[in-house]
Amino acid sequence: MRSLSVVLAAAGAAFAAAWATAAAAPAGRSAFRSPSSLAAAPYAPWAHHHWVWLSSDQSNQANVTAYVEEYAAHNITVGAVDIDSMWSTGVNNFVVDTTKFPDMKGLVDQMHAKSVRVILWATSMIDTDSPNYAEAAAKGYFVRNGLNESTPDPIKWWHGHGILLDYFNPEATAWWNSQLDLVLDIGVDGFKTDGTDPFIAEYIFPQSPYHEGVVTYRDYADAYYGSFFNYSRERNPEALIMSRPVDSFNLFDGVSAYLEFSPRYAVFSGWVGDQDPTFPGLVDALGNMLHSAWRGYVGFGSDIGGYRSGHGQLGRTGELLLRWAAVGAFCSLMENGGDKEHRPWKFDAPGSTLHVDAYRRLVAAHYELEQYLLTTGAQAFESNVSIMRPIMPMPADPFGIIQPDDYTTFDYMLGPDYFVSPVYKANATNATFTLPPNPAGWFSVFDRTATFPGNRTTVVQAPLGTIPAFGRRGALLPLHVSTPLLGNGDEASAGALTLLVHGPRCDGSAVSAELRAFDGPSALASYVCRPGADGSGATMDVQVSPLGRDVIVIVRDAQASSVEVRDGESTAACLLARGSSHPVFGPAAVPYKPAPAPMPAQRQASEAPSAQGLCASAWSSHPAVGESGLPAASGAASVAEVVVGRVPVDRGAHIRITGVVA
Repeated sequence: MRSLSVVLAAAGAAFAAAWATAAAAPAGRSAFRSPSSLAAAPYAPWAHHHWVWLSSDQSNQANVTAYVEEYAAHNITVGAVDIDSMWSTGVNNFVVDTTKFPDMKGLVDQMHAKSVRVILWATSMIDTDSPNYAEAAAKGYFVRNGLNESTPDPIKWWHGHGILLDYFNPEATAWWNSQLDLVLDIGVDGFKTDGTDPFIAEYIFPQSPYHEGVVTYRDYADAYYGSFFNYSRERNPEALIMSRPVDSFNLFDGVSAYLEFSPRYAVFSGWVGDQDPTFPGLVDALGNMLHSAWRGYVGFGSDIGGYRSGHGQLGRTGELLLRWAAVGAFCSLMENGGDKEHRPWKFDAPGSTLHVDAYRRLVAAHYELEQYLLTTGAQAFESNVSIMRPIMPMPADPFGIIQPDDYTTFDYMLGPDYFVSPVYKANATNATFTLPPNPAGWFSVFDRTATFPGNRTTVVQAPLGTIPAFGRRGALLPLHVSTPLLGNGDEASAGALTLLVHGPRCDGSAVSAELRAFDGPSALASYVCRPGADGSGATMDVQVSPLGRDVIVIVRDAQASSVEVRDGESTAACLLARGSSHPVFGPAAVPYKPAPAPMPAQRQASEAPSAQGLCASAWSSHPAVGESGLPAASGAASVAEVVVGRVPVDRGAHIRITGVVA
């Protein structure tokens, strides 16, 4: 595959010819072809959704169903549910306990109908009282100890006494997989593979007849997680496992052991272990995330609010839950579960909706990043780096197990274009950080009117329910918008890809963004903004290669005089409505025609849009004045914006915005 720099350079060079090429394209063909150099994403996008789960003492079919329905009733999107341990008749025999889950297939089907995936807890340990233990012992399917005993003494662990499966024995692995089939056959989407692999250390010189030499911890961990990941994906290419990248164990004050669990290729939806439901627990999670990122694990999150149980009926404070949720929203995986209470509405005082409203907005912020995270994750996987990129330099020996708990900052980049500064202390009201250098500066994710210079120490207010998160001005940022909570669209945006440029870079250089897809063609979006020679404003050309979705383009902190759209066959000059606010963002603008019904995300070839259909709407606002120079209406947007869309891009699209004043 060509390097990203080569792809972007080629995209920039293609702009000069694209406008003329589009008009001359033969009928029935696209002038904007998908870039063949872009590989598909190596994992399914639900790795970047919002996952929830109940602890094992609460988990049964009725409670899991009600739990997901409660989130839906509070208008909070859920993308996956993890069914915790003790769901089976024996530990890791994969036979559903029908006293808890009388119709597991029905539950899975019901969740899938709601676009919710289902994963099940599992480990590599077979307990002595599990129904499948005797067969495994009789056939020699366990890892052997240093005495070469085929059935070594059972290991005491948190769910009883058991022995580790020998994943090097092909018969044992085939037998194991036949048991996974019991739940994979009913549509289960993957597994949460918990950390029993370190117990291999309890066998002095562990061994297997099918492995040369001593079975090291690394050997066993790679075999265990790799087996779950590979077999689940063999059965269902969209399957994922939830496993640890790096977790830590405190040795003494200020020093911890940081242990790598899963092999890197299996961690697209990892979690960094179990933490206390306290602010020090949040610090522990952040430390594990930094170490996971330094070691190149692609994508991970942490149990929002901490896994373990704390004091009181709820087990944690509402303040901690929201500070942790804010971090989770800007991680690859946002997941929330553990002991006692994790539902945000349960932390609200009577008559208040503070916690549930804030949590809903954080989930919306996370989902808006889905396409960005999928693309960044694909690039990270190919480059052996992480989606999370810590600001703190990595330790001198980042792969050493024993490390000081000495962090200068927990700030990080989420991919190349977002900066995040976690708030991890109780009762905090402000946050201090230094934004990375960027000549155009940065914009606040939670306040689209606020911009900040790069390479300067900044102090901002950090109200509960937000986090200092900033996007790179001038970048081309893909968003998955379905709510108005972040000011980037509303429900009518659902199904489309929103491309946001906050402060276009009008110096004639090309700015590009890959749009990786897991189950369809990947695409490339780009823009070039060239300054006008006569001072009449710049010309901004936005190009998108063929994509199975409509596109909405938002150019923020800018105004324009006209818009034209081409799709390789047709051209439409869009009537540009003017006002102080677009219907998506406020009440003052008057669209030039009634807003159309949302276009379907996928079309048949026979449903190709007409030229007029290329201009569903186009709108430009000024931050201070409305129609005909009158003062803007109350509540109107206080930042200039140009919005074009929804634009169909079945054949690719070229959007020319002229008279741009940024």
